[in-house]
Amino acid sequence: MEQIQETIQISLQRRTASSWQSAYLRVVFILFMGFALTGIGVMALAQSIQPALPSFNPFLDYADIFPGQPLNTLEPRTFSCWNSNNYYASFDSACSVTPLSALFTHIDISISDGIIRQITFLIGEDTLKAGNLILLFGNPNFHAYPRKVFFFWNNLFVIVSTTDRGNPASMRPVWSVTFAST
Repeated sequence: MEQIQETIQISLQRRTASSWQSAYLRVVFILFMGFALTGIGVMALAQSIQPALPSFNPFLDYADIFPGQPLNTLEPRTFSCWNSNNYYASFDSACSVTPLSALFTHIDISISDGIIRQITFLIGEDTLKAGNLILLFGNPNFHAYPRKVFFFWNNLFVIVSTTDRGNPASMRPVWSVTFAST
């Protein structure tokens, strides 16, 4: 009889230890799955707010009329040009066009001494983020301020006008991009 009671006690002790281990493993499994699902959720959220990099450089179509090019490179294009009568303007004439593009809503060019000195692209609403440009131009050193981001690229000074919302600066929507000769 004593032997049966000892066997039952040992069996009960094993079951108690086994159920404790089972409960412990369940808690560990639940915590592990919670952390894994949280990690997946954070990664999905980060990808949804990451600026989508254009699959091409949208400025390449206009590379022939970037600052430093002669005025006659505008001839094959449909720009409207006029002479500047403003005494304070740092340019002789200006040209503009409204392209048939979803990305660019307007393009302005400033000309001085027969050379293109500056080109400004007005960007469609929420189509481009400052981070897109930073990645597109090979992560240049940039300086971000509340509504502007400045950097140099290919011997050009680049001014990016943004909204003041969005932190970090790379997530700010872009209003315009200006390339100016240095």
